[in-house]
Amino acid sequence: MAQPHVHTLEVTSPARIAQLLARAQDDRRPLVLRFESEAAPRGGAVAAVRPLEEYFLVEGIRRAKGEPLPEPGRGVHCRIDHPGERIEFVARVREAAPMGGQVLVRIAFPDRLLHHQRRAWVRVPVAAVAEVPVTLVDAAEGSLFGRLEDLSLGGLGSLVLMAGRGEPADLATVEGCIVQLPDGGVFHAGLEVRNVHPRSDGTLRVGARFSRIPRGQDHRLERFIREVERELLRRQRQP
Repeated sequence: MAQPHVHTLEVTSPARIAQLLARAQDDRRPLVLRFESEAAPRGGAVAAVRPLEEYFLVEGIRRAKGEPLPEPGRGVHCRIDHPGERIEFVARVREAAPMGGQVLVRIAFPDRLLHHQRRAWVRVPVAAVAEVPVTLVDAAEGSLFGRLEDLSLGGLGSLVLMAGRGEPADLATVEGCIVQLPDGGVFHAGLEVRNVHPRSDGTLRVGARFSRIPRGQDHRLERFIREVERELLRRQRQP
């Protein structure tokens, strides 16, 4: 098995930045902010993401009585941590408004962000390139259908319809996956569900590792991952 290492990707695409922020919102990941000229960090949470206007809303920032609001144009360093990964970037405040003893802040999308992954295998964000159907095969309880979010040589992340199952134990009978590749081919493998996160849109984000990859399927998997990486690089180079 591959040894864990940290892989860092610089992201400049507004669409991909929006996807990463939306995932932080859906997974309720904590956000740590350090405003320019302030020594102490503050906690908050992503409340909304607006891709067309290229900004996101942060709520839950505590504000002492009489403390001034962050002014427009003020720099802010943001960090979002999640097991196995970290997102960090510097952005600018667009607007701030009081909300009880807290502050609601509108922050512009950054020009760039760093996406760090500490994994045995680096995951490629398939959803940023194409919508790829996936089936989580479960003969006992009924298969789950959805789309691929990310993929690595060691496993996958997918968004599937909730179907009343919101805990890892509820998906213990999932035994495999079938992925409909964009070229018309099919990738299939044995699967072991490792984590499950219910989302606000009624779907489940399911993380799983491959427990068994049949002969010949490993080459198909590697080829598809390379294709996604090339497309991501091509889009990254576009002006």
